[in-house]
Amino acid sequence: IEQGQMDLAEGRWASAQRHLQRAAEADAHPLLYYIGAARAANEQGRYEECDALLERALERQPQAELAIALNHAQLQQDRGDTDGALGTLQAMNERHPHNPQVLRQLQRLYQQRGDWSDLIRLLPELRKDKVLPPKELAELERRAWGENLTLAAYRDEGDEGAPTGLPSLEA
Repeated sequence: IEQGQMDLAEGRWASAQRHLQRAAEADAHPLLYYIGAARAANEQGRYEECDALLERALERQPQAELAIALNHAQLQQDRGDTDGALGTLQAMNERHPHNPQVLRQLQRLYQQRGDWSDLIRLLPELRKDKVLPPKELAELERRAWGENLTLAAYRDEGDEGAPTGLPSLEA
């Protein structure tokens, strides 16, 4: 167990996955071992194994659904699957409304994706549930509205001269 956690902390992914997976199968409360093994699998590009480990964690500890889903969303985001992460977080937001960690991860994901309209719609929840300090929330709100207006202006101009690298808000 200790070896698996040291391997995970030191980036020895294959060894960490092996040790943590064994520990998970042997322990009555395997959640943290499965999450660690899933992270190690994800770091190795073994995404199907990562997802299977998280599914196994959910089977063994269904009461930990939210914790597992939050970790799954982060791992999906880490591997560039922002659509998958978005689906996971939106499902958790429906099932666990007002959860500060779900809201925080959604906020970060919307920023990463440049989904400024969705971020603007999330702002009232962030404010109501006090997810961010007031100063940070005010800055986020200014930025989201500014980015959204900038993108709208470029769309109105037919996207001519739009800065490269800005994601489109159109689906």
